[in-house]
Amino acid sequence: MKPVPPLMVKERTAAQLLDMGMAQFRALVQSGALPPPRRIAPGVERWYFPDLDAIAKGEVPEGVISW
Repeated sequence: MKPVPPLMVKERTAAQLLDMGMAQFRALVQSGALPPPRRIAPGVERWYFPDLDAIAKGEVPEGVISW
């Protein structure tokens, strides 16, 4: 059976998936070059994996304002 990719990931995992350190990842999110997290509950934010996958494919996901 093929492994199922995560639907949403924490900030650290999102940075790791893009092979970035936390500071670089946060700076790119802050500048709008990477998508912001999605709030899924009070105090709980996660990055949508398909957005990160789109970036890896050279696509611009929704929510990215400067690329």
